[in-house]
Amino acid sequence: MPVPGRSKRWSSGASLTILTVSIGLALTGCVATATNLVVHAAHGINKSVANAGRPTKGQCWIASVKDVDSFADWDGSPAVSCHGPHQLYTFGVPALEGTHVPQEKLFSSKGYVNGSIESDAIQTCTNAQNAALGNTDDTVARIDTLPLLPDQSQWNAGARWVRCDVGVYAVGSPVSKPAFEDLPASDVLFRELKEAPSQFDLCVSVPDSSDPDGPDSAGALYVDCRDHPQWALHGYQYIVAGSVDDYPSLADMQAEYQTSCENPYSDATHITFAHYPTKYDWDDGDNRFECWIGEKPGT
Repeated sequence: MPVPGRSKRWSSGASLTILTVSIGLALTGCVATATNLVVHAAHGINKSVANAGRPTKGQCWIASVKDVDSFADWDGSPAVSCHGPHQLYTFGVPALEGTHVPQEKLFSSKGYVNGSIESDAIQTCTNAQNAALGNTDDTVARIDTLPLLPDQSQWNAGARWVRCDVGVYAVGSPVSKPAFEDLPASDVLFRELKEAPSQFDLCVSVPDSSDPDGPDSAGALYVDCRDHPQWALHGYQYIVAGSVDDYPSLADMQAEYQTSCENPYSDATHITFAHYPTKYDWDDGDNRFECWIGEKPGT
């Protein structure tokens, strides 16, 4: 059973790096009319109760990466002034796009979010993001988006919204234990995302440039891609060799890497590196590998 007072969990780690899904803004809720209340009451939903405590677009929050990695509903402190230090910004609170009946359980007995609700929350925030910024390159991975659902009591009262937040991994923080940057005013952040998104691309530096683990090396740090990084994420490449259903062999994945990453981008001054999906990733629908380009040691 879940620990009392602790936030419930996503079943597959639903904190969304912006690269696997583009970021954006959008959507605010509306106040229910008397007619709406009558209609929803017939289905066991009173919108005035369900929307009590609903967050709003434009709110700012104090949070650490460690905290929010386990949040499926908000278990942090109340919203803070956006003029002071904050690490998360709510860019929208859209209604979930799917239909979820009053009897549908939000969490399992083990504290994990119901799979269909989790998928809906991710997709709803993704669509809201795309509507605001269009299709951002999937290398813009120093941005992290976080979907947050109502708590159990709000859900039981009929709340069917998802809070969509954005944070930025701090330059200089370890990849293995990242920190969030303090965010600027929201209009500044989103203007930068729209006009100069490449500054949020995923780049790292490692202690030993000759380490065969490349960007996966222990001690790797997030760096600004504009500061001549050792390693930069070039993009994601689909693994099409072998069966589309079965987890591919290492030989199949390496063949894809050589064809679409190593051969095109390795040269006298650059090397490449592949980060392959695990079987868990593959079973969860991730059939791409990361193609990284790095500086050849000694050049």
